[in-house]
Amino acid sequence: PSESARSCAIASFKVEGKETKKVIDELYEKTKVFTVIRYLPDQEVVRVTPNLYNLTEELDVLIEGITKIAAS
Repeated sequence: PSESARSCAIASFKVEGKETKKVIDELYEKTKVFTVIRYLPDQEVVRVTPNLYNLTEELDVLIEGITKIAAS
């Protein structure tokens, strides 16, 4: 949408030393945050699409989940 208050984002990331599919599976299993795999020309990444209806607390759950996966 053209209104900034109604816009959303798409983010992609990798967790160093972790297989992308395993990150996606573990993130969903532990946090119920749904992500998908995207195949870029030279790598696989995790894609997350926070949207208009996501609360800040839900984004905190995502970040906490990624942090724990990265530390394991």
